[in-house]
Amino acid sequence: MELDEKILIVLKENGGLKATDIVLKISQKFNETIDKKEINKILYYKLKGKVYQDSNYRWTIGNGINRKNDKPKKYTDTPLSKLSSYYLECLSKDMEAGLWCYASSKYGSPDYGQLNILPQFADQAVSIFNSDDVKKAVNKVRQDKNRLVLQLGYPIHLRKVLPVLSFML
Repeated sequence: MELDEKILIVLKENGGLKATDIVLKISQKFNETIDKKEINKILYYKLKGKVYQDSNYRWTIGNGINRKNDKPKKYTDTPLSKLSSYYLECLSKDMEAGLWCYASSKYGSPDYGQLNILPQFADQAVSIFNSDDVKKAVNKVRQDKNRLVLQLGYPIHLRKVLPVLSFML
């Protein structure tokens, strides 16, 4: 009996084995000492199309066509998936650019305004800029177009900033 036939017998009996396990099973069942390189050579070349190696390097009988696909599933086109994708995109851009602002300001209104509704869900008749804070933020950007850019984002991290205390020695 040839070595490729022995490999197929071991895989039929056990299934899902790594090459080192196949070497052990063949040595136990047929009382032969075989090199792992020889097993891999047969698995990759002589038994190509008859055996399949999964992502965990385990060999099984079959061609792998009906195996579970490792690619992630595509998401449905729903408002929730669009909103989630939008927020993830904002988060990634904020992380790259390092955008930040204070949650409150001791000099008056903060540098941001809270939207009551997202632009893609707003009706034609409803303006998303009804809030005074939003109007102030937009006007601030209009006044200084060279330095400021209006961003739409979502707070992801709040950090408490404590003042530096001067210690007396």
